[in-house]
Amino acid sequence: MSGIASFCYDPTRRLRSIWNGMIARCERTDHRSFPSYGARGIKVYPEWKENLHSFIDWALSHGYAGNLTIDRIDNDGNYEPENCQWITANQNFSKPKHRKYGLGERAS
Repeated sequence: MSGIASFCYDPTRRLRSIWNGMIARCERTDHRSFPSYGARGIKVYPEWKENLHSFIDWALSHGYAGNLTIDRIDNDGNYEPENCQWITANQNFSKPKHRKYGLGERAS
């Protein structure tokens, strides 16, 4: 069964969702995360914003895996090739940026 699941897995589907999320956080004032992204001046690299396949090509050639999330190395920097990496959700959640913006606090 796992062979079938991995055969059918399409990374571009999840990458499209990640791409949409980056743009929404940075551009849509009604997005719940806009205050932590777009309102702070965070932008999406123009080539990625205009071309999903450019983002997918970068992701697949820079360590993307289904268990990883996109991370901005410099929390004040943009979503761009030199400032992005793929890390686990736990690694991302543990970064100081989450504590700074109150995002790392979990309800008990």
